[in-house]
Parts: sequence; structure tokens; C-alpha cells
Amino acid sequence: MQAALKELDKELTWVPHPTEMFVPCEVPSPGQYINYFTRSSIANVKTVGPQVTPRQLQEDFPDMVKMNEVCEATILHNLRQRFAQDKIFTNIGDILVSLNPYKWNLNCPEQLCSDEMLIKFSKIPTGDEVPPHIFGIASTSYRGLLNQKNQSILISGESGAGKTEATKKCLAYFTKVAGANSGGIESKILESSPIMEAFGNAKTVRNNNSSRFGKWMMVYFNKIDIQICGSNIINYLLEQSRIVSQNPGERNYHIFYQLILCGSLDNHPLAKWDLGAPSDYMVLSRGGTYGAEGIDDVKDFQELTDALKTMDFTSEESDFMFRIAVAVLHLGNILFTKSDGAGCKVVLKGSSGVALQKAADAIGIPAEELNTALTIKILVMGKNRVSKPLEDQNSRTVRDSLSKWLYNR
Repeated sequence: MQAALKELDKELTWVPHPTEMFVPCEVPSPGQYINYFTRSSIANVKTVGPQVTPRQLQEDFPDMVKMNEVCEATILHNLRQRFAQDKIFTNIGDILVSLNPYKWNLNCPEQLCSDEMLIKFSKIPTGDEVPPHIFGIASTSYRGLLNQKNQSILISGESGAGKTEATKKCLAYFTKVAGANSGGIESKILESSPIMEAFGNAKTVRNNNSSRFGKWMMVYFNKIDIQICGSNIINYLLEQSRIVSQNPGERNYHIFYQLILCGSLDNHPLAKWDLGAPSDYMVLSRGGTYGAEGIDDVKDFQELTDALKTMDFTSEESDFMFRIAVAVLHLGNILFTKSDGAGCKVVLKGSSGVALQKAADAIGIPAEELNTALTIKILVMGKNRVSKPLEDQNSRTVRDSLSKWLYNR
């Protein structure tokens, strides 16, 4: 027994590691470090961290401000140890660290984002310690509102960290506890997500549903009973380069694939556009990827159309947005060649000529006007207007700039 207790209390040292970041090591002699878990030797150690004991390695801290030693090594170890038990939420005081498990079912029920957990957090008395959970952040903020204090929640992280899902869970909490008398505003807030994801999310090499824009959302509560009375969403810094080009293994924005796949279904309203297949379009082909695991474009488009109706978009407004996306698809297929004189001209034969006509139809202008806009530069000098033919490289730049401008509108 004494030997076991002595083993638990022996001194170890945190040592930097090339893949594990930090590992606890025994130090049998100066300059010699043995990994406590794997018993392998670690060479070329230049700096070391604080000391730790095997007993401390077994400790689990839901709130890391309570750790005996707070440093990079102990923080990473605690997060790794909790994550192995499906404990994806950990507090650092008022800050919540959330690790994306990339799965919906967890073996730790108190970490689930279920209705049962939402109700549990809504009943936590003021002043009680709030367990680590995304509903805990929302609950603390709402209690601040009850005290007539404005609240802010900052959700940050790298691509794939789970920012979009965290935002949804916070909104779900607010609409549940403060949406009963909102007159339907709570449903509109929740239904904004499918719209923003369709037009602003895309598959990247790290995340199949990555938000490619920043989002500032304001939810307004009345002062009488702290019920939701309005909301405002500001989007900014959309990744416009993705509209015309993607890195290998990545997709363009979801809306393009939704339109094409739904348009290929029999008797679907989008069939009128005769869009063909994703591989038919240059703006979708540069990434070499047309599908994404976990993304159902047909199902998501149905959710999009339902959300647009909930948000009171008219059929004309919805059709206008879809026409802009269709125009971007066809604009990317317009080709240019050098003309007999100065500048260049649009290739009117074959698929390029068809793309010019379909892009113009989608925008709502004659094909001749679009042709001129892509190949002629107008210089205004005082009261005079001078037309200057563009070279093919410049026309391609104009074409891509027009696509970005239309989509970002």
C-alpha cells in the first residue's frame, strides 16, 4: 500500500513533445527523460515545464481555474483526458472550451445538447456554479438580461471547431426560454440558419460545412418580461474568392449544388433552368470535388425553401436569389479569344455562347449587353466617353469580378 501511494506521489516533469505537445516524464538522471506512459526516452530536450505527480494526472477539472498548476501542459492534458470520456465542454472561469467530437451521440449524458439538458440549465438558481456546457453560457447570459444588463457571447475558433453549431445551441436556448410570447420571431431566428448556411457555407479540406463568413447577430428582448422581440444579423467578410475558384478537395458554396441536384429531379420547380451536372461548370470544377460526406444537398434545399417561407420571402424574391446563383454558374463558362483587331471577344460558338445567353437571361439583360460589358471598358473623360477593348486576360478578370459582385449582393 505504501509503495502504491509513493508511486502516486512521485515527481514527474512536463516535457515538450513533437506530436503530443507535452508529456509527463520521469527524470532518473539530469538530462534523461522517460515518458511516464510509454516508457520511451525523449532526446534533445531544451526546456521543461512544471512538475506533476501521477495522482494529479488522474484528476479531472470541469473548471480549470481550480487546477493546482495552470499552464499549457496541464490545460492540454485536462482537455485530452476529458475528451477521451466524451466530456467535450470544459470551463476556464467564465470562458467555455468546446471540443468538436464530430459525432452527435456522446457517452456522457450531461454533455449532450438535449431538451432535457436545456430545461435543466434554465432552472439553475442565480449564484449557483454553472457546469461546463454551451447551455451554461446561454443560461448565464439570460440571467444577466433578467438583471437588465446587456450581454454578449463571443464564439471563436478555427475551421471545424463547431462555431456554427454552438451558435445554433445558444439560439435554441434563448428561443426556448424566452420565445413563448415573441409572436413567431423565435422560429424566424432559428430558420435563418439554413439560409446563411446555403449561401455562406462550403466544404473545405477540414470541415464539410464550414462557414466562410463572419456573423454578428443581435437578439432583442423586451424589458417587461425579457421575451424575444426582434433580431438583426450582419454578415461580413464573405470569402469571395471561393465563388470562382476553390482549392483541391474543396467545394463552392452549398447553394450551387443544391440548385443543380434539385433541378435534375422530375417535376421540380428548378428543372426549368436545365442546369445539368456540377461537373459542367468551371466555377465548381476547380476543386475537383462535387459531394461532401454528411451533406444532403436535396434535403438541405428543402430546408432552405421552408426557411425562406418562414422568413416571409416572396416567391419572386426567392427566385431572384436563385437566378443570381444560376447566373454565376453560367458566367464561369464564358470563354474569350483574341479578336481580329484590338482586344478580345466572347467565344460565341458551342458551350461558351450558350453560357453567355443563359447568364444574360438569369441576370435579366440582353446577351449583347453582357457581351459588351465583359469585353469593352468605358473611359469617362470629362463629358466624353471612350470605348476601349479589353484583352482576354482582363475580360476574364471582369467576368470573375462580376460573379463575385452579383453573389455578394
